[in-house]
Amino acid sequence: MHRFILPPDQTRGDTLSLEGPECKHATQVLRIRPDEIVEILNGQGETIRARVLETSRSRVSLKAISRNQALPLPYRLSLFMAIPKGKIMDAIVQKATELGTSRIQPLFTERTEVHLDSERGETKCDKWQTVVHEAMKQCGCPWQPQVDLPAPLGRLLASPSPFDLAVVASLEKDARHPREVMGDWVKQPGQPPRNLALWIGPEGDFSPAEYAQIKASGARPITLGPFVLRCDTAAVAALATLHFELQALGRA
Repeated sequence: MHRFILPPDQTRGDTLSLEGPECKHATQVLRIRPDEIVEILNGQGETIRARVLETSRSRVSLKAISRNQALPLPYRLSLFMAIPKGKIMDAIVQKATELGTSRIQPLFTERTEVHLDSERGETKCDKWQTVVHEAMKQCGCPWQPQVDLPAPLGRLLASPSPFDLAVVASLEKDARHPREVMGDWVKQPGQPPRNLALWIGPEGDFSPAEYAQIKASGARPITLGPFVLRCDTAAVAALATLHFELQALGRA
């Protein structure tokens, strides 16, 4: 079943419309026809099943026939990701969305080779938002992650941390398995963390000074195994592991 994205303020009534890029994708790429059934995601947990009424080059008219409001995950996981070269960040945003990540914060670090002014940063952010929508439609995730404008690591660390638990992927000897870190945290409040942050460095990793700053902010180092991973592999592996552990704790 084909899926499309509409903002919440456009999904409140029984009659819905696809316009702009969504209309073009529906009519010129997917070539949907009247009476077909499609799904609409509003990014805030609601999935709407709708029947196609009419199509044109500028609009697809739909009739909502059923609605389902998904429960949110019992936690929020934010990815603080140093921007890698090329299109690697696109793939990271895609996989983070598929895994149910709540927020993606691109980072500038000492070893980041990508440099963006404010205008190019906004353009990149818009592109990543498009990647988010494509990933949501592919996997059926009803929750749209927040993609923030790229920011320097130091500026982010200067703000008070709103997270229950923060972890940083590390090759250092003090890094521990995520399950151990999670288990230690749960012993203190007696319940799983509800708001988590994951820090992933660039090619070449965080500098020693940056790593020390991140740890000083309260982040706990975690290991992702005995091998040196590419930054995109590290991001996906860490996100998948944390989601798995958090969902297991939620069922315990």
